[in-house]
Amino acid sequence: MIEPDLFSTIELDTRDRSTGSPSALVGWLGLLLRAPSRVTIDVDENGDPTAPVVIPVCGFHRLDVPSPPVDDPEMLVIRRKADNKEFRGPVVTTDPSSMEPPPDEPPPSAADLAGMTVDTYFNADLYALVELPLQSGEYEVWFEFRGKRSNKESLELQLVP
Repeated sequence: MIEPDLFSTIELDTRDRSTGSPSALVGWLGLLLRAPSRVTIDVDENGDPTAPVVIPVCGFHRLDVPSPPVDDPEMLVIRRKADNKEFRGPVVTTDPSSMEPPPDEPPPSAADLAGMTVDTYFNADLYALVELPLQSGEYEVWFEFRGKRSNKESLELQLVP
């Protein structure tokens, strides 16, 4: 079970705005993340999940257009509060709709890009992207990109036999 429930309806592995996406005011620059407050995972007598584990997160960033272009992915980070251990993984997508073919003309110059910003969304399954051992507890989740860090969201993982 995922709380709040709206995270249960999000199409993951996309770069589209969704009902879970953060939003920002016009002119704001930075990184924002939204995550469920609680994910409950049913486990069997061995502690193994009885169904596929999904931890949906939705990110947004508005940053200046870099010149030259940057190919670095966003990096998801989840920190277990009990021992401060961090687990990381890149936000990668197999969604073909997010892939735009390169233009036939030469890339714009830095002067052409000056003052331009770009809005980018992602809807990802944190569990599929980060090697996270399943352990009940309190966590913090955020993402990093181009030397910046998003807000931190609190997440409780509950493993229920």
